Amino acid sequence: MGVSGLLFSAPIDNPLMPYLLEEGFCIEDTSWTSPQCGFSLDYLIQKRLRSCHSSHSLQLRKATIKGVSEIGVVIWNIKERFNIQINVGSGQFSWNWLQHNTRVAGSARNGLLWGCDAKWTVLNIRDTFLSLDAQLGGWDWMDGPSTVNGMASGAHSQSLLRYWQIGGAVTQKIAMFAPYLGFAVNRTRMKVWNLPTGTGRMHARHEIGPFGGCSLSTGNRFLLNLEWRGWFEEGLSLAAHVRF
Repeated sequence: MGVSGLLFSAPIDNPLMPYLLEEGFCIEDTSWTSPQCGFSLDYLIQKRLRSCHSSHSLQLRKATIKGVSEIGVVIWNIKERFNIQINVGSGQFSWNWLQHNTRVAGSARNGLLWGCDAKWTVLNIRDTFLSLDAQLGGWDWMDGPSTVNGMASGAHSQSLLRYWQIGGAVTQKIAMFAPYLGFAVNRTRMKVWNLPTGTGRMHARHEIGPFGGCSLSTGNRFLLNLEWRGWFEEGLSLAAHVRF
């Protein structure tokens, strides 16, 4: 896998984000559209991987990845019901797996994390909301040193990742707080090469799981969001958004 951060899933954030910021610095809440921006710090505690069928002969097993990513977000909000956003960032990761009882490990950095995200507030009953989130993206140009049984290999590994993800959540608005709980389906494919042990092709061991968190905002200008993800990966994220 030269798994350089490869099986990564971007933070989901509260799918009710389009509704939560009602006023900005310059644009009044009567406007049908507004620009926003944000920043997310994501900690991937662990993501478990398994070999694709095309790499079955390599006998890759017990593969995991962990690390931290920093993501900048540009958002176009439409009628406080729909967000279209572009995510760009970077990350620093470590990975390892067993191959024929040999421990292969390494790190990944220097690349570009990118993605597109859409959030849609579907319906609400008083202060309870149902919202959807859809994402696609990937990693490019990730590289880093690798080791085989603790011995450094000669060249840096190279990697490529593509993923898509769909999720939905129920959010309860309680004054300044908006706790949410949802469920996501994530499909990820990656390729890692330039390793002495061969080219690895892998995907996530688990593709579905829960996520949840809480947003804090008065509805004016600023928003903070804390999130947890489980089963398909274990991760935590902290995000801040600003409406103009």
